[in-house]
Amino acid sequence: MLERERQIAKAAFLEEASHRTFMERQAIALESSSDLEVEEALWRQIAALEADGLKAAPRYTESIRARDQVLAYARLADLAEKQGSVQRASDLLARAAALCPQTGWAQCSSSSISAAARERQE
Repeated sequence: MLERERQIAKAAFLEEASHRTFMERQAIALESSSDLEVEEALWRQIAALEADGLKAAPRYTESIRARDQVLAYARLADLAEKQGSVQRASDLLARAAALCPQTGWAQCSSSSISAAARERQE
């Protein structure tokens, strides 16, 4: 039984390390890229957040996953607005608002989500 517990602990560690590495790489990509590259990185981040592998990381709770998705959708909305696509920005913010209650945040309005995303971006 002890060997099985070691294998489980090792798998959990590797999942968490993999998640942490992915998120660190994403942060680097989001800081120093063109708008198109940032958009692509955000969509990759959302896809990864929806994948089972990242959900399984031991300390990566559902509320943290939801927060990261909300912030990614909000950043995508900012990019869409910057590109003049008001409807697309609105749709992306609606996705963020739909996920927001899972974060545990007290405020889930579009304006509070956008403000939170901009604050974390600076």
